[in-house]
Amino acid sequence: MWRIVLAWLVAFAGAIGAAPAAAYPGGGFRPPAQQMLCASSQFRPRECPADTRGGVRLLQQTGGLCIRGQSWGVTPRGVWVTNGCRAIFAVVGGRPGPGGPGPIHGRLIVCESWRFRPARCAAAVHRRPRIEVIAGSCREGHSWGWDRRGIWVDHGCRARFQLA
Repeated sequence: MWRIVLAWLVAFAGAIGAAPAAAYPGGGFRPPAQQMLCASSQFRPRECPADTRGGVRLLQQTGGLCIRGQSWGVTPRGVWVTNGCRAIFAVVGGRPGPGGPGPIHGRLIVCESWRFRPARCAAAVHRRPRIEVIAGSCREGHSWGWDRRGIWVDHGCRARFQLA
């Protein structure tokens, strides 16, 4: 019994990026986790289609208060959020469903300058990240930038950064 539990723990850690892909307890290999953003807009419920058979894990909360079972959860059809919860989820061994957001390749970081104050988001950055602006004006070198230790934002820039 303990071998099955240990094999499952190793497989789960591999699927979320803590270790290389590992074997399932029943044999075969677990595919890597896919990341997806799911957001409750204006405190309304939303379901983001995804294959959740392999499990789901909240990676980074990007807005609101996200509490499993209260403001986010999992169904066989996807991930649901409500009450302003916005987060990046790892769909372990699954894929975002049709009509939902596509998979995010690489690591996704949300970095936000609130009240026009500077903020730094720690991450190992090796090359210029791709940026998707959430709000504000984001101009490289003025309101956002990066170095090997992470990403910085200022002047109200709020954005998602995809690291390679």
